[in-house]
Amino acid sequence: MLIRPGSGRYISLWLWLSIGCLGVLAAGFVVGLRLVTEGRAAMAASDLAFHRGDLVEALRHAEFAGLQFVPGAEHCRGAEARIEALARGAEAHGQRKFALRAWRSLIRVEEQTAYWGRAESDRRALAIDAVRRLEEPHSHESESNLGWRKQPERSQLFGELDERQVP
Repeated sequence: MLIRPGSGRYISLWLWLSIGCLGVLAAGFVVGLRLVTEGRAAMAASDLAFHRGDLVEALRHAEFAGLQFVPGAEHCRGAEARIEALARGAEAHGQRKFALRAWRSLIRVEEQTAYWGRAESDRRALAIDAVRRLEEPHSHESESNLGWRKQPERSQLFGELDERQVP
């Protein structure tokens, strides 16, 4: 089958299809390269923020890196691990609001990057369980700040002094 483009030359349909397929492949390569580049840059920014102690920024950049999804890319696995570590650390140190934010961020990354044929993620199930646990009424312990260290209660600070002063 032959088609005649405007230039007056005869070009087979297969040649046009081949050119179209190469164009789609080139576009896919460019998009994938851009996602990997942006994901790596976001993970580098997350690393810097994490080492500075700015956990909110570290989480934000890690979530962005996780959403720059290319199957098998190192920055995706690193982003998910960073988000999970931030969530576990915040939860262990009584920072309920930040832990909820981090677990929800992990759920979002897992859901946004899911595709047909991809196995269900253990991290997603873990995050869903953690959100349910933290949303229970009795889990509202410390919500004072977003840092790692839980602020001691006044009675904890001065409790020993009061006990020693009593004769």
